[in-house]
Amino acid sequence: MSDFKNIDALLNENANWAAKRSQYLIDNPLPAKKQNLIEGKNISYNRKNPKIKKIVDLVADGKVAEARQEAENKFQEEIINHLVMTGGADEPFFVRKISSGKKGENSPIIILCNYDSSGNPILAEISKDQVYAIEGRKFRGRLAGLLPSASKPAPTPNEVATPPAEKAVKEEETEQGEIYEDDISPEEPQHIEVSQPNNDADAIIADNSANAGTAPVETPSSGGSPVGGGAVESSPSSDLLRRLVGNKLVNDLEKLGIRKNVTMERDIDYDGVAVYNGRNGGAYLLDAMKGDNVVTSIPFKALIQNSSFAVADAPEGAKPYRADDLGNVLLNIFQPKLLYAQQKGGRQQSLATLRYIRKHMASLSTVFGFDDPAQLEAFFAAWLMKDSTCRLTGIPGTGKTTVINAAATLMSNSYGFNTTTRYYAKSPVVDGTEHTPYIFPNGQEYNVNYGNKQYESERGEWESWRFNEWSAGADYSGAYIYDFRFLQNVSDSKFQKLPMKPSAFKDILLNCRVKEIENTQNLLTNTTVMAEKVKPSAIKLWFGSKPLPSSIVIDGDTVKYNGKTLWSDSGANEGYYLREFMLEHFYDSRLDDGERGLDAIGNEMLMETGIAKVDYDKRAEEILYGIEIRQVTTTDRISGATVASYEFEPTPRPIVTQPIKFFNEANRSGSGVEDAILGLIAEKTVEYRGRTFTSPSFISWMDTNPHQKGNDLAFVDRIDMELYLGSLSLGSRFATLNERFGRDKATSGSGPQLQLITRMLMTSNSKDFLKPMRFNELTKIWKGVGGIPFNPQGLSDENGGALLDISLLSVLFTQRYMVKEKQVEVYGMEHTYSYDDNVYASPLVDISTTTNLQYESQHKDDLMKYGTGEDGTKSQAPVLINRMLGFRFTNSLVKMTRALSFLRGKEYVTRQEVVDALPYCVGHRLGPAREGEDPKGRDIGIVREGMTVTNEQAFIRQLIVHGYLLRDTNSLLGAVTPETPSMFDIWDSFLNTCIDKINAGEPYWKYEDDVLLPLKDRVRAGGEITPVHWHIGTMITENIRRSDILRKDGFTYKQRFTRYLESMSSPKSIYATSRFSTKDEIADMTSNHAAMEYYKIRGMIARDDLLFSDDRETLLKLCESKIKSLTGGPMTQAQDSIPSSSVAVTKVYSTEPRSGPNPKEFKWQTYGDALGVWGRLISNGANANIGVAELGAGDMLDVAGVGMKSHQMFSTTGIFEVGAGEQQDETFFRGLAKSIEFINPYVLGSGQLLGSLSKPSKEGSQFGPLSAITPQEYALNAKDLVYRWLDRESGLGLDDGYMACFKIRHAFDSSQENFKDIRGDDDLRLWLRLRVVNGTQSENKATIGFYIGITSATMMPIRTDIDDNPVEWQILDFNDAETYNAERYFSPAIWIDKKFEDSGNLTADDVNFFSENMIRALN
Repeated sequence: MSDFKNIDALLNENANWAAKRSQYLIDNPLPAKKQNLIEGKNISYNRKNPKIKKIVDLVADGKVAEARQEAENKFQEEIINHLVMTGGADEPFFVRKISSGKKGENSPIIILCNYDSSGNPILAEISKDQVYAIEGRKFRGRLAGLLPSASKPAPTPNEVATPPAEKAVKEEETEQGEIYEDDISPEEPQHIEVSQPNNDADAIIADNSANAGTAPVETPSSGGSPVGGGAVESSPSSDLLRRLVGNKLVNDLEKLGIRKNVTMERDIDYDGVAVYNGRNGGAYLLDAMKGDNVVTSIPFKALIQNSSFAVADAPEGAKPYRADDLGNVLLNIFQPKLLYAQQKGGRQQSLATLRYIRKHMASLSTVFGFDDPAQLEAFFAAWLMKDSTCRLTGIPGTGKTTVINAAATLMSNSYGFNTTTRYYAKSPVVDGTEHTPYIFPNGQEYNVNYGNKQYESERGEWESWRFNEWSAGADYSGAYIYDFRFLQNVSDSKFQKLPMKPSAFKDILLNCRVKEIENTQNLLTNTTVMAEKVKPSAIKLWFGSKPLPSSIVIDGDTVKYNGKTLWSDSGANEGYYLREFMLEHFYDSRLDDGERGLDAIGNEMLMETGIAKVDYDKRAEEILYGIEIRQVTTTDRISGATVASYEFEPTPRPIVTQPIKFFNEANRSGSGVEDAILGLIAEKTVEYRGRTFTSPSFISWMDTNPHQKGNDLAFVDRIDMELYLGSLSLGSRFATLNERFGRDKATSGSGPQLQLITRMLMTSNSKDFLKPMRFNELTKIWKGVGGIPFNPQGLSDENGGALLDISLLSVLFTQRYMVKEKQVEVYGMEHTYSYDDNVYASPLVDISTTTNLQYESQHKDDLMKYGTGEDGTKSQAPVLINRMLGFRFTNSLVKMTRALSFLRGKEYVTRQEVVDALPYCVGHRLGPAREGEDPKGRDIGIVREGMTVTNEQAFIRQLIVHGYLLRDTNSLLGAVTPETPSMFDIWDSFLNTCIDKINAGEPYWKYEDDVLLPLKDRVRAGGEITPVHWHIGTMITENIRRSDILRKDGFTYKQRFTRYLESMSSPKSIYATSRFSTKDEIADMTSNHAAMEYYKIRGMIARDDLLFSDDRETLLKLCESKIKSLTGGPMTQAQDSIPSSSVAVTKVYSTEPRSGPNPKEFKWQTYGDALGVWGRLISNGANANIGVAELGAGDMLDVAGVGMKSHQMFSTTGIFEVGAGEQQDETFFRGLAKSIEFINPYVLGSGQLLGSLSKPSKEGSQFGPLSAITPQEYALNAKDLVYRWLDRESGLGLDDGYMACFKIRHAFDSSQENFKDIRGDDDLRLWLRLRVVNGTQSENKATIGFYIGITSATMMPIRTDIDDNPVEWQILDFNDAETYNAERYFSPAIWIDKKFEDSGNLTADDVNFFSENMIRALN
C-alpha cells in the first residue's frame, strides 16, 4: 500500500480508527523501537520530503534563521521550533490531528500542528508527502483522537475529518487518557493496587477491560513529589497508569505523593471495569464479571455507584470504558485529600511570606517609629491591597513622604532598573542563534511610541516583561540588570567581590551582536540580534591581576562557569549564567562612594514609584502627562519631496505608568486635576489629546494636611483608607533619634531609607540581613490576599461570616436612621403612599435619592425616632451620620479586612478584622469634603452637635464601633454591663430567627405575615429596634431569590419566576419537564391560546407557596394583563367573593392586606360587554341605569358608570328626536343590521330572547328567557321597537333593553386541550342588547345604544377532589332558565349552590377575528 493510501486511511471518518491504525505502517528512518507512542502520537514529519530534509539539516548545522526562511507553511515552522527546543535531537514531532482532507495522491490535507499561547489552533494545509504514519499496531480501549493532550482536548473518532471551523466549535476543555500497547508481552494481564499510608476509606478497582490477557505489566514506580511541587517526570509505569486511568488522576496522585504506592500485579483475566470500596485499605483491579475466585480472595465492601464499565464493543446501552471516566470515579476518592494538601501547601507558603513581611514591618518601625502597632499594621495592610489608594494625613514634618519612600524600598524595590535599549525574544532561541526580537527602546521605562496603536503588541510585551526577574531555564530574559546580590561586597560563599560600575555590568551583560535599521519613530525595526560568547580575554581583563575563580574554566574560545558556557544576552535568557557569575564575583562600585553612592542607589530603588507634586495652580497635564517633541521625515504626495516636520507627542508621566503612585499634597488639587486622578485610580486609564494611557495594577498614596480644605466628595470616596500620622510620643521620638544619630550606628545621621539599605548590604546569612521585595513579588501576594475567604473552609459565605458583617455595617452608612410613615401631608391634605401595602416597601427613607434639600427639616419627627439629642434620652449613634455613602466603601472594607487577616496569620477573615478596618475605610468619607454649597471643603458627614471627638476616624472607632456595635463602653444607648449583648449578637440572633422561620416549610407569605409586616410597624415606631433589623428580614428573602438551591419541586427561585414569565407568551412551557426548544417555544407562542390556559397559570401563581408577595403581584398583574386582552378585564360591580374560575384562585392565603391582585379573588370578566346583556347578568342589573355624563351635570371627576363604558368593546349609539317619526339616524340602524349580517353565519340555531319574567324563578330571579329568536328576527324587531318607543308607545321596556343570547361557533378551530375536563359543546355566546341610554319619552331627544358581547360559555363543576376542588365541569344548558339567573352569578348565597364558572374557551383568534370584523360592521 502506498504512503498516500495510508494517509487516506486516516481521513475516513466512518472507518474504525483503531483498526486502521493497527494495520498500516509507512517506512521511515525512525526505528519502531524508538517510536514513542505515548498519548497516541502517530503522525510525524517525513524526513524523506526534500523541503523538510533541507530544513532539518539547516537546523542541525545551526542555521536556524535560514531554515525559517525556507519554511513554506506553519507546519514547517513548528518543525523548526520543535528542533530548536529539543536541541536538534532525532525525535519525532507529532501532528496533533488531521483535521480534514480528501482522498488521492495530489489532494492536500489540513493538519492541527499545535496551539498558540492564547489556546488558538495552529492549522496548516500541506501535501501528504510531508507526513508519515508511525506504526500504531494494537490498541485497547476506545480511541478518542489522534493526539490527546494535557492542555488541549483530543478529538473523538467522528472528528477525524472535521473541518477546522467546525472543530473550533466542538472542542471542549477536557483531558484525554488513552490506553496503548507498547513492546510488552501480550500474555501478562495487569492488576493495580493503590494503597495509602493512613488506612482511610480507599477503593478496590476491578478492571475487567477488553481484550483479556493483553494488558502490559510494569514494576511499581518509586516516583512521587512533595505537595505543591513542580511537574513530575513520568516513568514507564506512570505512563501505563495514565493510559489506564487518565492523566488527571495520575497527576493528582503524584501531587499527593502517593503515586509510589500504586503497584501492578499479574495473572488476572478481565473483560470489564468496576470500582469497589475497600474494607482493609488499598484499591484493586479484579474480575467483577467472571473471576469469582479473585473476588472472594480480595476483601471489599460494595460497588461504588456508576463505576461499572463494559468492553468497548459491548451491547448498546452498556457504559463503554474510557480511561478518564474510570479516573474520575477514582478521583472522587482522592479529591478531598488533594484539596486539603493544596490548602496546606498554600498555607505554608502564605506563612513563609508573612514572616518575610513581618520582618519588613519590624525594620520600618525601627527606623521610622510608629507609636501605635495598629497604625503600623494598617500601613502595611494598605500595601497588600491591590489597586487601592491610601491617604496619609498629618501636619507638615510628620514624615509622610519619608515613610512612603522607605516602605517602597522594602515592598517594591527597583534596584537594577535600567533605561537602555533592551531586546526580548519572540520565541525560544538556541544560544548563539540570530533572531528578530521585540525591542524596548527605553528598557523598563515607558517609551512614547507605546501610546500609538501601531505598537500595541510591543506595549503588551513590555508590560508583561518589565517587572520580571531572571530565571534559570527560562526562554526569555528578565528585566532588572542586576539583583540585590550586587549590593554585597562579600558573597554568601565568602568570596571577596571586586567593584564594578553598574554601567559596566550592563554593557557586559547586554553585549550582543545587533543588526539594526532605525526608523523615524525612534523604534528599531528589522533588527536582528545574537548573543555572543564571553571571550577569555575579556574575563581576564575583569579580574586584572587577580586569579580567576576556580569555578571558571577556559576551553579554547569558550568560557564556562560551573560547567555552563557564558554568553552575553540578546533577550532569550542566554546571559543568565553570565549574570549569575558577575553577581557572585562583583559588587556595585557606588558603595565605595559613601553617602553619595547610597543616595544614588536609593533613588534607583524608587524608580517604580511615580511621584506627582500637586499644587493649586497646576493643571492635570502638568501632573499626569508630558509632551515629547520629535522630528519626523515624510514624503510629499504631490511633489515627492522629503519634508521634515515636528510632532508633539503626548506621553504619560511615571505617576501614570509606574505601579507605586504618590500624590504629594493631594488636598491642594483643583477639580480638573481631581477628575483626572480619579479616572486613573478608579479605572487605571487616563486620556489626553486623543491618546489613552493605562496603568498597571498599583498601590496609590496621597498625603494631606488635616487643617486644609478637603477634596471633592467623589474624589474622597475613591480613597480606600486613611491613616493619621501624628507627633511621636516621647519614647518613640527618642528611639527614632537614637536609631538615626546614635554613636554606634553605622548610618549615623542617615534617613530611614538609607538605614534600611545598609541592612541590604549584609550577607544573606546575617540575622540583620534585609532582602527587599520586587513588584512582581508584591503582585503575587496581592493574588494570595485577594483569595482569602470570609468563612472557615467548607462553609459557604451565604451562611454568614465576615461578608455578612460587612453587609450589616454598610446599612449604618448607606441608610439614614429615619423612618417613612404611611402618609405625608401635602398642601394641606393627607396623601397615602400608594405602595404601602407592598410588604417590601421600606419603612425607612432612602436619603441617597432625595433631591428635596428641606426633606429632613420637613420630617423632623421621623428623624427623631432613633435619637432626639435630648438630655438623658437614649439614641442610636448612626442617627448622627447625615452623609450617606455608596457601595464603594464596602469594597475598601473587603480589601483591607483580607489584608489584616493575612498580616495576622489567619486563614479567613473574622469579625475582628471588620471592626478594626471600619474606622480606616469610613472615617475620611465622613470627613471634610467639598459638596453642595461648601467651596471650602469643610463640610462633614456627621451632625455637628454629635461631632465632639478629635476627628471622624475617632468618631467611628469610639461611638460606632465601641459605643454602638460592640457596646463595651457607656455610650448613647446608656450604661452597659458585662451581660450587655453587642449589636452583632442582637443582629445574629434575629438573623437566625428569620432563617428558622423561612426554613420552617411554611408558605413564604406566612414569613411575611409573621416577620416582615410586624417588623415594618416596629421599625416605624423606632426606639427598641434598629433599621438594620428591617434589612436583615428582607435580606433573607433576597438570598432565596438569588440562591441556586433547588426547592421541593426541583426549581430554584429564579427558575420558578422565569418559568411563570415565559408561560405568559408560551403557556405550554409551564408544563414542560425540560426546557422548550426555540422551535417549540415559537410554535407555542403563535398558537391559538384560550383564556382558560391563562386562568390556570393565574391559579398556579396564586397557589404557589414558594413565591414572595411582590413577585406574586408582578406575575399576577402580567397574567391578568394577558387575560384582559382576551376577556376585557374584571367587572367592577361583580362580587369579590365569587371567583369566576376556580382554577384561577387559591383558597388559602394571608388575610393581611397586600398590594396588587388578590390571589383568592377573580371576578367575572366583562368580555368587553360591561354595558350589554353579559354585564347585566354578572352585575345583577347594576349596569341597567348607566347614563351619559354631560357638561354641567354634576361632579365630572366622579361620574358613575365610567368604568363600565370603558369596558364595552362593541357598541353604537344614535341620537333620536322623540315623536319625529321614522327615517332617523340610518347610520345607527345600518350598523345594527351589518353587525347582525356579519355574525349570522356563526350562529348555531335559535337563540333566547331575554327579559323580565312574568313569574319569578324559585330563587326569586325576575330575569330570564322569554322565547326563541333568530338574529334576523332580532334585527327587525329592534328597529321596530325603536320607532315605537320614539312614537311614545308605553310598556316597551327599552329602559332595561331588548336583549337576546345566541350560541356561536369559534372563528377557527380551537384546541381541545383545555376542554378535556369539560363536558358539553365547545361553543361561544353572543349577547345583544338594545336600550335607551339617555332621555325619556317626555323629552325631545333620546340616546339609544346597541351593545354586542361575545363571551366564553358558562359551566358548573360536576366532580371535585378530596379538597373540594373542581376537577370536572359541565357547560350550562343554553335553554335552561337557570343559565340566565343573575342571582347565580351575583349573590354568594345562591351562587354557592351551583358555583357557576367561566369556561374560558374564547381564544385569541376569536378575539382578533370577531373584533376586527364587528368593529368594521358597526362603523
